[in-house]
Amino acid sequence: MNIALIGLGMVAATHVHAIKSAPKLHLSGVLGRNPAKTADFAARHATRAFDSVQQIAQDPTIDFVILATPPQCAARQCAAACGRGQTDLDGETD
Repeated sequence: MNIALIGLGMVAATHVHAIKSAPKLHLSGVLGRNPAKTADFAARHATRAFDSVQQIAQDPTIDFVILATPPQCAARQCAAACGRGQTDLDGETD
């Protein structure tokens, strides 16, 4: 399962560790607020740096999106990510 991680704050490294520990999961890319920090995080974890939630939603290889963002951001990001029918955090598909 190919996973995109949105939000590179305090818990991001925990999510990356969990993904990399599971043999059937693959971190396919990350997205953060700061493009330079996103690129650095992506390089450190050998993955892709996405430019936007829309870019993630349009990527047909992404199966699942983890939103590790503040609650005030999550609804908008979830709606954008689920626009393609990707599985969201509650396990339902649209």
